[in-house]
Amino acid sequence: MRHTVTGVMGVGRMIALCSIALQAAPALAQQIVLPLPEGPGYGSRYTSANAGGLLETGPMGGGATVNPPMAGETPSFRPLGSAIGEVTSTLEGEAWSGQGDRVESGTRVSLLNNYTHGLGQDCEVAVTVPFEWVNYFGGYTGFGDTEVAVRKYLYDPNKAGGTTIVVSGKLYLPTGEISHSTGIGRFSGGPSVMAAHPFGSRSQGYAGIGYNVVGQPTGYDLHNVLYYWAGGVTGLNTRWTAQYEVEHYISVFNEGWTRATVDMSRRLSPTSCLRLSIKQELQADGHATTLGVGYSSR
Repeated sequence: MRHTVTGVMGVGRMIALCSIALQAAPALAQQIVLPLPEGPGYGSRYTSANAGGLLETGPMGGGATVNPPMAGETPSFRPLGSAIGEVTSTLEGEAWSGQGDRVESGTRVSLLNNYTHGLGQDCEVAVTVPFEWVNYFGGYTGFGDTEVAVRKYLYDPNKAGGTTIVVSGKLYLPTGEISHSTGIGRFSGGPSVMAAHPFGSRSQGYAGIGYNVVGQPTGYDLHNVLYYWAGGVTGLNTRWTAQYEVEHYISVFNEGWTRATVDMSRRLSPTSCLRLSIKQELQADGHATTLGVGYSSR
């Protein structure tokens, strides 16, 4: 009997404790907040997609080669030429601000190594290999997704100031790592087209549109990227060239974002130049600002 009574009392105590726990559970749940990742990088939708290069939808002007003006000339978009190669290294520093629980502040340093090679008089191929240092929810270092682009130039070689059409195809190779915000880590890419035409005696205006089909990393639901841009390039003198551009794009998170970029290029010799640039995200999470310095040599 003693054991029976003790058992009944024990059961009663358990029921009472369970009842108290159930009553306290809602209040306890209100105090526990579990952060849910919104994408690679766990917080900023901007920086997570940017890691894969898919928001870096290409250098200014869709990546088309700009020939800086000589004395009395207008800058123009023209291919490098048959068997001519150009090496460009660009160091970019990017920082974005925190936005409450949605975005943590962070920084990224990128070394972009590009080689462009002329194929005949109207075509070129370019390869860009990025190396990333990311300070965001921990520090990560590694290669980003490698970009391979082929560009076809349509223009009248007898009209130095005529209209130029540039048709491009781009492929991202999965050399990055999505969990470290250094790349998407899946094959992606797509086409773009741009038209450029002289504007005044020293400038070219241009506009273009592109579309990237995005690979799907495990555990993520990413959208394809539509982007379009407009800008201009102006020869200030025989040494300095200014390029300016506004780009709008529908991101991999199906959000409309806009950026503005200004690039200043100084010719150091007939075959080399130094570039300084500033890029500002106007709508994306964290409103990232990027400063860049680059050197090109043919």
